[in-house]
Amino acid sequence: MKQTMIRILLKLLFLLCLFYLLFGIMFGLLPMPNEDMKPGIRAGDVLFYQRRATLFHQNDVIVYTAGDHLHVGRIIAQSGDIIEITDSDALMINHSVMLEQDIYYPTPMFDSNISYPMEIGNEAYFILGDYRENAKDSRIYGAIPKANIKGKVITVLRRNLF
Repeated sequence: MKQTMIRILLKLLFLLCLFYLLFGIMFGLLPMPNEDMKPGIRAGDVLFYQRRATLFHQNDVIVYTAGDHLHVGRIIAQSGDIIEITDSDALMINHSVMLEQDIYYPTPMFDSNISYPMEIGNEAYFILGDYRENAKDSRIYGAIPKANIKGKVITVLRRNLF
Protein backbone atom coordinates (compact mmCIF):
# COMPACT_ATOMS: atom_id res chain seq x y z
CA MET A 1 0.00 0.00 0.00
CA LYS A 2 2.77 2.41 0.94
CA GLN A 3 4.75 1.66 -2.29
CA THR A 4 1.63 2.25 -4.40
CA MET A 5 1.09 5.64 -2.78
CA ILE A 6 4.76 6.57 -3.36
CA ARG A 7 4.47 5.58 -7.05
CA ILE A 8 1.33 7.69 -7.45
CA LEU A 9 3.03 10.69 -5.81
CA LEU A 10 6.13 10.27 -7.99
CA LYS A 11 3.99 10.12 -11.14
CA LEU A 12 2.08 13.19 -10.01
CA LEU A 13 5.36 15.01 -9.32
CA PHE A 14 6.66 13.99 -12.75
CA LEU A 15 3.48 15.29 -14.43
CA LEU A 16 3.70 18.59 -12.53
CA CYS A 17 7.35 19.03 -13.55
CA LEU A 18 6.49 18.20 -17.16
CA PHE A 19 3.58 20.65 -17.13
CA TYR A 20 5.83 23.38 -15.69
CA LEU A 21 8.53 22.66 -18.27
CA LEU A 22 6.05 22.81 -21.15
CA PHE A 23 3.91 25.76 -20.08
CA GLY A 24 6.23 27.64 -17.78
CA ILE A 25 9.39 27.62 -19.87
CA MET A 26 8.76 26.43 -23.44
CA PHE A 27 5.19 27.45 -24.30
CA GLY A 28 2.60 29.87 -23.06
CA LEU A 29 -1.15 30.27 -23.18
CA LEU A 30 -2.68 33.72 -23.23
CA PRO A 31 -6.31 34.71 -23.65
CA MET A 32 -6.43 37.61 -26.12
CA PRO A 33 -7.13 40.58 -23.82
CA ASN A 34 -8.64 42.99 -26.36
CA GLU A 35 -9.60 43.58 -30.00
CA ASP A 36 -6.17 44.88 -31.15
CA MET A 37 -5.81 42.02 -33.66
CA LYS A 38 -9.36 41.77 -35.02
CA PRO A 39 -10.77 40.38 -37.23
CA GLY A 40 -8.18 37.55 -37.29
CA ILE A 41 -7.85 37.21 -33.51
CA ARG A 42 -10.74 38.27 -31.30
CA ALA A 43 -10.89 39.10 -27.60
CA GLY A 44 -11.15 35.87 -25.63
CA ASP A 45 -9.40 33.67 -28.22
CA VAL A 46 -6.59 31.69 -26.59
CA LEU A 47 -3.12 32.17 -28.04
CA PHE A 48 -0.63 29.31 -27.86
CA TYR A 49 2.85 30.80 -28.15
CA GLN A 50 6.45 29.64 -28.09
CA ARG A 51 8.40 31.37 -25.31
CA ARG A 52 11.88 30.30 -26.44
CA ALA A 53 11.63 31.76 -29.94
CA THR A 54 14.69 33.78 -30.91
CA LEU A 55 14.18 34.48 -34.62
CA PHE A 56 11.44 36.91 -35.56
CA HIS A 57 10.42 38.01 -39.04
CA GLN A 58 8.07 40.48 -40.65
CA ASN A 59 4.40 39.37 -40.25
CA ASP A 60 5.08 37.17 -37.20
CA VAL A 61 2.41 37.61 -34.52
CA ILE A 62 4.08 38.00 -31.16
CA VAL A 63 3.36 38.51 -27.47
CA TYR A 64 5.35 41.40 -25.98
CA THR A 65 5.43 43.79 -23.05
CA ALA A 66 5.09 47.55 -23.33
CA GLY A 67 3.82 50.05 -20.82
CA ASP A 68 3.80 47.35 -18.09
CA HIS A 69 1.19 45.27 -19.96
CA LEU A 70 1.22 42.24 -22.24
CA HIS A 71 0.25 43.04 -25.83
CA VAL A 72 -0.20 41.04 -29.00
CA GLY A 73 0.83 42.45 -32.36
CA ARG A 74 2.30 41.80 -35.77
CA ILE A 75 5.93 42.61 -36.63
CA ILE A 76 5.87 45.16 -39.44
CA ALA A 77 9.54 46.14 -39.58
CA GLN A 78 12.84 45.17 -38.00
CA SER A 79 16.33 46.53 -37.39
CA GLY A 80 17.49 48.92 -40.08
CA ASP A 81 14.05 49.46 -41.66
CA ILE A 82 12.65 52.97 -42.00
CA ILE A 83 8.99 53.39 -41.00
CA GLU A 84 6.70 56.23 -41.92
CA ILE A 85 2.99 56.74 -41.38
CA THR A 86 1.69 59.44 -43.68
CA ASP A 87 -1.00 62.06 -43.08
CA SER A 88 -3.24 60.03 -45.42
CA ASP A 89 -2.97 56.97 -43.07
CA ALA A 90 -0.63 55.01 -45.33
CA LEU A 91 2.09 52.77 -43.92
CA MET A 92 5.47 53.09 -45.63
CA ILE A 93 8.45 50.82 -45.05
CA ASN A 94 11.78 51.78 -46.61
CA HIS A 95 10.04 54.49 -48.67
CA SER A 96 7.52 52.06 -50.21
CA VAL A 97 3.80 52.05 -49.46
CA MET A 98 2.77 48.74 -47.90
CA LEU A 99 -0.27 47.00 -49.36
CA GLU A 100 -1.34 44.48 -46.75
CA GLN A 101 -3.85 41.88 -47.92
CA ASP A 102 -5.41 40.92 -44.59
CA ILE A 103 -5.52 44.38 -42.99
CA TYR A 104 -8.90 46.02 -43.42
CA TYR A 105 -8.28 49.30 -41.60
CA PRO A 106 -6.24 52.40 -42.40
CA THR A 107 -3.10 53.01 -40.34
CA PRO A 108 -3.52 56.39 -38.67
CA MET A 109 -0.75 58.24 -36.90
CA PHE A 110 -1.43 58.58 -33.15
CA ASP A 111 -0.77 61.59 -30.96
CA SER A 112 2.40 60.47 -29.23
CA ASN A 113 6.09 61.28 -28.94
CA ILE A 114 6.84 59.15 -32.00
CA SER A 115 8.10 61.08 -35.01
CA TYR A 116 8.35 59.79 -38.56
CA PRO A 117 10.27 58.72 -40.52
CA MET A 118 11.75 56.43 -37.86
CA GLU A 119 14.69 54.11 -38.35
CA ILE A 120 14.34 50.93 -36.31
CA GLY A 121 17.34 50.40 -34.05
CA ASN A 122 19.42 47.29 -33.52
CA GLU A 123 17.50 44.26 -32.16
CA ALA A 124 14.18 46.13 -32.16
CA TYR A 125 10.89 45.75 -34.02
CA PHE A 126 8.04 48.00 -35.09
CA ILE A 127 4.82 46.23 -34.12
CA LEU A 128 1.25 47.05 -35.13
CA GLY A 129 -2.07 45.54 -34.20
CA ASP A 130 -4.26 44.42 -37.11
CA TYR A 131 -7.09 46.69 -35.91
CA ARG A 132 -5.03 49.72 -36.86
CA GLU A 133 -7.53 52.39 -35.87
CA ASN A 134 -7.57 51.45 -32.19
CA ALA A 135 -4.63 49.14 -31.34
CA LYS A 136 -2.05 50.13 -28.74
CA ASP A 137 1.26 49.37 -30.44
CA SER A 138 4.54 50.89 -31.66
CA ARG A 139 2.72 54.06 -32.68
CA ILE A 140 2.41 54.72 -28.93
CA TYR A 141 5.37 52.80 -27.44
CA GLY A 142 7.94 53.17 -30.22
CA ALA A 143 10.12 50.34 -31.46
CA ILE A 144 9.95 47.31 -29.17
CA PRO A 145 13.30 45.83 -28.06
CA LYS A 146 13.80 42.13 -28.67
CA ALA A 147 14.16 41.65 -24.89
CA ASN A 148 10.49 42.69 -24.47
CA ILE A 149 9.21 39.95 -26.77
CA LYS A 150 7.79 37.08 -24.71
CA GLY A 151 7.13 34.70 -27.59
CA LYS A 152 5.87 33.96 -31.08
CA VAL A 153 2.22 32.92 -31.52
CA ILE A 154 2.00 29.40 -32.94
CA THR A 155 -1.75 28.95 -33.12
CA VAL A 156 -5.03 30.50 -32.04
CA LEU A 157 -7.68 28.48 -30.22
CA ARG A 158 -11.01 30.09 -31.07
CA ARG A 159 -13.39 30.86 -28.27
CA ASN A 160 -16.25 31.50 -30.65
CA LEU A 161 -16.49 30.85 -34.36
CA PHE A 162 -18.67 33.94 -34.92
